[in-house]
Amino acid sequence: MQRRRFATIRSVVSFKARSREQGAGSGERGAGSGERGARAEISYSVLLAPRSLLRHMQVIDDETRRFGRLLHYAGVLATVVCAAAGYSLLHAPTVHAVVDRSARINELKLSLRNGPVVRDQHRKVSEQLGKVTKRIADVQRRVPQEADAGEFLKELTQLASAEQLAIKDFNPEQSQIKHGYAEMEVTLNGAGSFASICSFVDRLAKLNRLSKVKNLTLSAVDIGDEYPMTATLVIYFGLQRKEMTSAQEGRRG
Repeated sequence: MQRRRFATIRSVVSFKARSREQGAGSGERGAGSGERGARAEISYSVLLAPRSLLRHMQVIDDETRRFGRLLHYAGVLATVVCAAAGYSLLHAPTVHAVVDRSARINELKLSLRNGPVVRDQHRKVSEQLGKVTKRIADVQRRVPQEADAGEFLKELTQLASAEQLAIKDFNPEQSQIKHGYAEMEVTLNGAGSFASICSFVDRLAKLNRLSKVKNLTLSAVDIGDEYPMTATLVIYFGLQRKEMTSAQEGRRG
């Protein structure tokens, strides 16, 4: 590159020198014209010199050009990456957060409008829950942990005496384990009037011990107003809570 530059400068200088020699070798008359021509040619060569220098000289080499392109591509790539990261980390989460907040605000507005209805439903459900809880507590109180058939026979005897019903036989059967509780069937034989038998059966449900009449048989008689009675009762015991029942099922599994 420097050699080309120096060659261009030398050609311009030699051109200037030849122009001066040609002007000096002419006569007085030709001296003026030669001098004027030399000045014109020198001015022309001075105007052409920078263009020829720029034409023959490379200001930036190829390696620098390649490095510049790489920097340009790297800048474009960095811009794209930054834009994608900004969208993923800032814009998209913000949009999702705004949508979620809007949905939550709409739900709260709907709940506020439905407030009176929700409070009324809550009051009704609370009342029902209170009744159910009371019944559960009553059942738990009436169901002992042991069968205790003798205590149940004592209550039956007192009830039968109050209703003028004679109990002649009391036979407890084998107890059975059910889901969360146990039960035992008791066969009862007795005799009494139709009214006393009906009153006895009605008051069974009011005993402290929870029981159920499974079967009741009355026999007709020709003389008198006392009817033989055979009743099968079911008494309950060993009531288990939900937590205990779940634990036992887990051990069985």
